[in-house]
Amino acid sequence: MIKRILIADDEALIRDFFMSFFQSSKEYANFRVDLAVNGEEAIAKLKTSNYDLVFTDLNMPAKSGIEVLKFIAGNAPDTDSVLLTAYAGPESAAKAMAYGAYEYITKPISLEELELIVKRVFERRELIQENLSLQKKMRDNLSYSKIIGSSKALTGIMDLVKLVAPTNSTVLINGESGTGKELIAEAVHSLSPRAKNTFVKINCAAIPESLIESELFGFEKGSFTGAIKTTRGKFELADKGSILLDEISEMNLDLQAKLLRVIQ
Repeated sequence: MIKRILIADDEALIRDFFMSFFQSSKEYANFRVDLAVNGEEAIAKLKTSNYDLVFTDLNMPAKSGIEVLKFIAGNAPDTDSVLLTAYAGPESAAKAMAYGAYEYITKPISLEELELIVKRVFERRELIQENLSLQKKMRDNLSYSKIIGSSKALTGIMDLVKLVAPTNSTVLINGESGTGKELIAEAVHSLSPRAKNTFVKINCAAIPESLIESELFGFEKGSFTGAIKTTRGKFELADKGSILLDEISEMNLDLQAKLLRVIQ
């Protein structure tokens, strides 16, 4: 897999040093290196290409290295960055770290230091990718462990689950009683970006009509007789997670209208 590096420095000697470093060893044969003579050109390249690692000088014309780091932090968070500076000290380090730089290097740059930083950055990136892959595998296994079957129909349903889970859409799951609607809802939640947050289940048919509104939306202390404390509703408990409204068709139409406003 090609690894992409961007070097931003207004000194030709520094740019040549980096280019020579990455071209000098077979170890870096799969590295593609681009050069920028100032911060403005670096940001322009970052807008059109994805980079794994950016080395940027602190003091450059047009735009500074700090402005490059700010752009990376706001627009390319998966890109690692290293700040180059001619002045060592806590202020330079603080600036680098404040804007998300992985490390900073003091000029003149030694081959040993550069090699060590490149090695650490890509080892870390590989560990992060392995961790993300493992988390996804665990979520997949968790999602499917209760869903047993290999029929064409079930495979089609699971393909739909994978398609809809990453989105923020409201999902309507239809099916007769006992067909596993709740399992599908759990699978959608487990494969979604909300998987780390709460999955709240509520059976709309099992709660008396007089209580279901309070269950869903909560209530403040003293808002009615018997409300001795503030109680959070199911929607609030499911914030940033998922809520399953089972047997929603059993609700009265007035409450369904209120739910429609909430969902919208």
